[in-house]
Amino acid sequence: MAFKAKAQSLGVNYIKSEIIGFNIKNTGQTDSNGNDVQTCNEVIIRESDGTEKCVTFGTGIVCCGAYSGLIARYLGYGSHKSGVRSVALPIEPRYVYVIHCNDGPNSESPLMFDTSGVYIRPEGKGGNYLCSRCPEESEEPNVDSLEVDESFFECKSSVEILIMTISIGAQGLVVTAFKWHRQSDRQSWN
Repeated sequence: MAFKAKAQSLGVNYIKSEIIGFNIKNTGQTDSNGNDVQTCNEVIIRESDGTEKCVTFGTGIVCCGAYSGLIARYLGYGSHKSGVRSVALPIEPRYVYVIHCNDGPNSESPLMFDTSGVYIRPEGKGGNYLCSRCPEESEEPNVDSLEVDESFFECKSSVEILIMTISIGAQGLVVTAFKWHRQSDRQSWN
């Protein structure tokens, strides 16, 4: 919040809205590869009441976290045949969960990874642990939606999988394997 307050004191205006596009204009020039040189100083936004408007800016910086790839696509990155904008910005949202456990292993503990792609690692010295599962290509999160897919850690459709539940307690690390068969909803503990 301190960065935002300081920026506002220096004249930055924050607008809470959705970016839906940019007005990109040709300059009439070409670069050394023969590509049209384009410029952009207008963003099209949709406000919370649904109204759309164009906002003019002097310099734009794409710093939208997991959604920077989407904004770069709006600017044409990844859609050109050559030049700088022929390369997409490979940033996609990920689902990472933070678990807090004061009695867990120390912050020097290694990254623990199982064969299904589930991992957990310590985050700092405050008893926090990050855990997630590496998505397969077909499970990549949709960058067009801000909704969290709560089923991300649940089982894949119609296949037998193994989910590792990692519990960290006073006795140390406890790993429980849970086998789930979706087609008939059979469950068994191993």
